Amino acid sequence: ESGNSSGVQTSLLIAIALLVAGLRFLNPLFITLSAVALSCAIGFTGTHHSGTHLSAAIAASLFCFAVASLALAVGRLQFRRPSYDQMLSWLVVIMPLCGYLWLEGEYVVWVAMESLRGATFIRLLPVLMLVSFGVIALIVGIHRRTHAPLIAFIVCVGCVGYELRNLTGLSLKMRLICGGIATLFLTIGLD
Repeated sequence: ESGNSSGVQTSLLIAIALLVAGLRFLNPLFITLSAVALSCAIGFTGTHHSGTHLSAAIAASLFCFAVASLALAVGRLQFRRPSYDQMLSWLVVIMPLCGYLWLEGEYVVWVAMESLRGATFIRLLPVLMLVSFGVIALIVGIHRRTHAPLIAFIVCVGCVGYELRNLTGLSLKMRLICGGIATLFLTIGLD
């Protein structure tokens, strides 16, 4: 438990330091890393309880998607400095990927399989979150004519494709061909 609390404290300290540096220098990398460190602090809160690690990972993932959604919503405002737009763009693109990675951790998958046998909700949660955020990002990106939401949509599609990789019994070669064709049609449609 002391290792857990020190991990949470360290993550919070890193998040605060990166946030201060990011706001001081208007650096999108530091702001994004600050949000990632804060999600780590949320995720580390459940590591000392065997049953709550899954819920802590889900909470960390929900935090990541909430930050991305908030950045997407705030992105409609006009700022005087382009660095504010860059900070929001980085959050829109990176945080859904971070949220997906929280749900795909090996330990979380193991806990889900051991404690929640047959619970399809845990297996469908990443797909549902990615699809919902991806569709919203696509609509916002087309409406605003900005690149970051469209890139976030592409990231979400890639994660959903990876999540659905074992859906069929096709060989790897055929799955790659089908994925390439789907990607080609998707890019033609977006163009």
